[in-house]
Amino acid sequence: MTCDDIEGRLIEGDSSAEVNEHLAGCAACRAFADELGVLTAPVSLSAADRAALASLEADTWKAWQQRQARARPSWFGYAAAAACGALVASAGFWTARPVREVVVERVVEAPALVAEAEEPNLGPDEVFFEVTWPDFPEGETP
Repeated sequence: MTCDDIEGRLIEGDSSAEVNEHLAGCAACRAFADELGVLTAPVSLSAADRAALASLEADTWKAWQQRQARARPSWFGYAAAAACGALVASAGFWTARPVREVVVERVVEAPALVAEAEEPNLGPDEVFFEVTWPDFPEGETP
């Protein structure tokens, strides 16, 4: 067997007699097996290290969610933009609307009407005013 074959079998975890015979005669494969043993040896962690590893997934997930929440625009931004657009459009329509002026042509003073059988409904110092509006062309309203 070649050294590459032995290294592959060591990685797979094979500890047969054939692999052990090769390791007894080959210093390079023994060094590889020692390094591999260091890498695959069980790790003894303290209680604090185990707690930190357990919370790592939750902390990472929480940080990712917060980053995603900040990255995507909220509906409030769209609503504010729509409101500003509606305000600008309505201001444009309002200023473009023609303004009509109503002119009072005359004020007519007339005495209060008095029914024959009734007392007058206005006192002696009160005056009845009649207001007339100007005539507009047919089909046009003020």
